[in-house]
Amino acid sequence: MSTQRNYGIDLLRLVAMFFVVMLHVLGQGGILAHATGIPYALCWLFEIVAYCAVDCYAIISGYVCYREEETPYRYSNYLAFWVPVFVYSFGITLMGYLLRPDVVETSVLVRSVLPVASAQYWYVNAYTGLFFLIPWLNRLLRHTTAAERNRLVLLLFAVFSVYATFSNAWNDVFRLIGGYSFVWLVLLYIVGAWIKCNRIDEKKSSLWWCCLFAGCILLTWGDKMLRGDKPSFLVSYVSFPVVLMALSLVVLFSRLRFPAKGIAFIRMFSPAAFGVYLIHTQTLIWKHSMADAFVWVASCRVRLLPLAVFGCVFAIFSVCLAIELLRQTVFRVLRLNQLIKWIQARCDAAGGRLVRRICG
Repeated sequence: MSTQRNYGIDLLRLVAMFFVVMLHVLGQGGILAHATGIPYALCWLFEIVAYCAVDCYAIISGYVCYREEETPYRYSNYLAFWVPVFVYSFGITLMGYLLRPDVVETSVLVRSVLPVASAQYWYVNAYTGLFFLIPWLNRLLRHTTAAERNRLVLLLFAVFSVYATFSNAWNDVFRLIGGYSFVWLVLLYIVGAWIKCNRIDEKKSSLWWCCLFAGCILLTWGDKMLRGDKPSFLVSYVSFPVVLMALSLVVLFSRLRFPAKGIAFIRMFSPAAFGVYLIHTQTLIWKHSMADAFVWVASCRVRLLPLAVFGCVFAIFSVCLAIELLRQTVFRVLRLNQLIKWIQARCDAAGGRLVRRICG
């Protein structure tokens, strides 16, 4: 199996994060709640196209982190993931506390110091659970045949997506919370690893995957339009058309190849994609800056609506991306990354001694 980096998948991180911002502009921004008529239908089409973004991220985790060969897994690497979460959780809250102490209470500042324990970001919490299971999930998949992996993924899809899609109309049978859960990320990690180790990305034509993607969009959007203001059980992270949309995008982007300049662009911006999420969904920004901030878009003329929506999304995405790139530059200049690696090495050594003492 090739270990060459797949820059198409790295580009998908950026595209998926752009979709995440679109979901939040349309939803938290108040556009969907206030749009009517053709703007309502159009905005919901944008929403559904973007809805597979979170599933894409989870599938990408499995695609990237799965290893065919047994390799050392450093749990201390979690620190490098946690530090940016802490920086934005505490940093933005501290600024709010200093500038508006009447709005930001001391208890809010204290909770921001422990972003995982206080559940500042749902995806961070869900990924934290997944992170510590990754080496064991990889080992499980390495000790199964291709046919067994096919059956496993088909079973997971049939039970936790297809069946759950329809049963969720009455009850959240498996407590997947619509995909906002650690369990759902684990299931999609397995799907991502399956794509990689069973070479699913080499099967079927790109046209076939494009048609699948478009068909699932039309199915989900059509169901939503027929239901009107009533919720659609197809608009969910666990919904089978949404899962198939995410699967299609992962396969399609994995096939992309780029010239040197394209690779340089992706290598520069892709590592900053997750920072976009951490910034614009930070608790204070989410409540005081994002909430109903884009209601005005719902009243735009139809021909201007796409420009308004994508303009707002691009503005938020670009500003947050620039901030995260600045943070990365500051960390590099101040050699904070070296400090993090030093702490990781100390943690690895201490963890090794602890395991030997406990397990003999």
